[in-house]
Amino acid sequence: MYREFFGIAENPFSNTPDPKYIYMSERHSEAMAHLVFGVEGGSGFVLLTGEVGTGKTTLCRYLAEQLGDDIKLALCLNPRISETDLLATICDELGVDRSNISQSIKDLTGALNTFLLDLYADGKRAVLIIDEAQNMSFELLEQVRLLTNLETTHNKLLQIILIGQPELKDHIDEFKLRQLSQRISARYHLDPMTVGETKNYILHRSSIIGLSDDIFSSGAIDEIFKHARGIPRLINSICERCLLGAYALEQKTITAELATSAAYEVLGTPRLPPQESESPKQQSSSLLMVFIVLGIIATGLIFLGSQNSKFDGKLLANIIDRVANVTNKSAKPKDDVVSILPALGETNTYEFAFSALTDLWISSKGLTSKINSCQEAPQTGLACLTWNGSWSEALDLNRPFIIGLTTPEGDARHVVVRTMKDRSATLITSAGNIEVSQEFLQAVQPDSILLLWQPPPFYNRVLEPGMSGTDVAWIRRRLIKANLSLPASVEDPALYDEALLMEVSLFKKKHKLEINGRIEPSTLILIDEAIGDVIVPVLHAKP
Repeated sequence: MYREFFGIAENPFSNTPDPKYIYMSERHSEAMAHLVFGVEGGSGFVLLTGEVGTGKTTLCRYLAEQLGDDIKLALCLNPRISETDLLATICDELGVDRSNISQSIKDLTGALNTFLLDLYADGKRAVLIIDEAQNMSFELLEQVRLLTNLETTHNKLLQIILIGQPELKDHIDEFKLRQLSQRISARYHLDPMTVGETKNYILHRSSIIGLSDDIFSSGAIDEIFKHARGIPRLINSICERCLLGAYALEQKTITAELATSAAYEVLGTPRLPPQESESPKQQSSSLLMVFIVLGIIATGLIFLGSQNSKFDGKLLANIIDRVANVTNKSAKPKDDVVSILPALGETNTYEFAFSALTDLWISSKGLTSKINSCQEAPQTGLACLTWNGSWSEALDLNRPFIIGLTTPEGDARHVVVRTMKDRSATLITSAGNIEVSQEFLQAVQPDSILLLWQPPPFYNRVLEPGMSGTDVAWIRRRLIKANLSLPASVEDPALYDEALLMEVSLFKKKHKLEINGRIEPSTLILIDEAIGDVIVPVLHAKP
């Protein structure tokens, strides 16, 4: 009915997991990176959880379509079965001949092991994906754990990806499943989409089938988000009902009122309160993720062969390539220092600004000794971080900082950017504090930026994949505390391994840092910000 009215061949908002319609929000891209890591990483389990309808199964199907001929896939969609039936299902999915063996767990496991060894000898590997894993019993999960014992000296013969609803996380964290939990090398929880991602999702699916971009009004999209709460399955159901309603009313545009009525019909309840609006930075990044996934599709997924060491440099390149975001640098700010310089006399020297900045740290940290230079900073557990030009990085690090400016006469001036609040910034100058708008301040192109920060104990080098040491173990503990998906127990916590690389890369992508595998001071500062347990002076307090 409505398809002929709108001139489309099929329903673009069907809830079947058709990879053709997949929209890669930032969250879905990160989830896909974890799944790719599960295939490429060569060790343990990968756990992907998410609320009902967030797109887990669609991601699973999309991954399956991208696998090359060197990957054998076993897909289990109904885990409410016995241990014997699970092994039989895996064997059938992989093509294991079980016609001449008994259907006991022992014989099925033996046949599977022989098949996997032959596959490995041919330079191929196998991946098991179990969907709806929250329905698995303890006995079934334990049987799956035992499958990870099928291995060579250097490699697991079967990579396992568990996908399920949020309760799966709690189930696996139970004490009796601690052995399974310790073998999970990467975890990711797929959250619902933001309002900006919801808009892009609707436009993306509409454009694939040829619907006009303006068929859903902005008010309609807002209403759909309020009711669907960013859950793709609910978005699809409401959008489909919107198309049917528009057909019945013979109108080509879906209004907010029509979207509200459609949501009531689908959900049968009064509308729910909206989630918090996303920031402009989040909005601007949503469309970028579409281009990222198109690039991945164009180049294809490259899967590694066998790995003969604890860390493979090729894996670094693969993970960085999967996780790295498209560079999105802002246009260079206008050089407008003249407009701010009248308030800055010649007493605004570097020495003045450095003294004012260290006073903030003395007050915050209770330091008893004055810091007069960057060379003296380590005596009080601090360090200097300097760079040229970029405002965005300085603001993201959320620490007061010094900016260096040059007058038209060539004289140097230095001030401290003390706080950011609402749309204004407070500057510390030798004549007192002054307040300017953030827009005005960002119109100034600084010559240099310097901030103080608190390095971790014993940190004295930039960490790179393959390194080991107490500093690596410390970073791992901090990332675990930041509620990321690193397992709490690993064979060698002091090794910068593939799992740690994965989480560092995702963390840096989220915070718009260069994804290069290195752990630099800016990364460490943002880890402290994510945890929020370090007492330091900040630009803007968290709400």
